[in-house]
Amino acid sequence: MRGRPVAVALLLGGWLAVAPAEAVEGDADRGRVLAERLCGRCHAWDPADPYNSIGSTPSFMWMAKKLDFYEERILSVTDRLPHIAQRLEVTAADLEDIAAYVATLAPRPAATETAAEEEEDETTRALRRYLEKLRGGGG
Repeated sequence: MRGRPVAVALLLGGWLAVAPAEAVEGDADRGRVLAERLCGRCHAWDPADPYNSIGSTPSFMWMAKKLDFYEERILSVTDRLPHIAQRLEVTAADLEDIAAYVATLAPRPAATETAAEEEEDETTRALRRYLEKLRGGGG
């Protein structure tokens, strides 16, 4: 699949796909750069800012939680109408790299209940920061 040019689009209603980390071929580091440049207008791609997606557009962190569902969708995004990415010129290799990046975002199983509680606390803190930002409180 690598190297075959395709026109890429981001689903306006927003579903992309990702393969499980072990099944995804691609350069995750390059995929992160591509995700920011090509997908970041609609999809939250950065774990440090997980709540900046447009409307119902799923974040890459959400997609990573549902890798089995999103694998085919990310790799075939240019075949899905309507999607803004169809206006961009990307290759199948680009899509594989993006999928590889999303796979790196897959949550790891918590070693203990304490670890799971800490993860939940960070999620809560991130949501509070986002809500404060929406209310104009900075931060």
